[in-house]
Amino acid sequence: MQLIKTTTLNQRYFTKGSGPSTSEWADMIDEGTINGKVMRTKKLLVWIDLDDFLSKDTFLTPAANDETPTINATVANLLNRPA
Repeated sequence: MQLIKTTTLNQRYFTKGSGPSTSEWADMIDEGTINGKVMRTKKLLVWIDLDDFLSKDTFLTPAANDETPTINATVANLLNRPA
């Protein structure tokens, strides 16, 4: 298990503004969709298990330039928002 902050994960694997919010990541962890750690203090802190994230092909769709994967409809459906 390699934990990574949601902000870092979103910057690396989603186009700007298309990644799930911290609270959406927390919801996915709570629902068992993905492994990670949630700390609810004054500020919501969330880390995602990078190995688990990368093993789920439903999270990634290759971008046209084959460099930056983008969110796909499957994840959008998990988050109940349009792709």
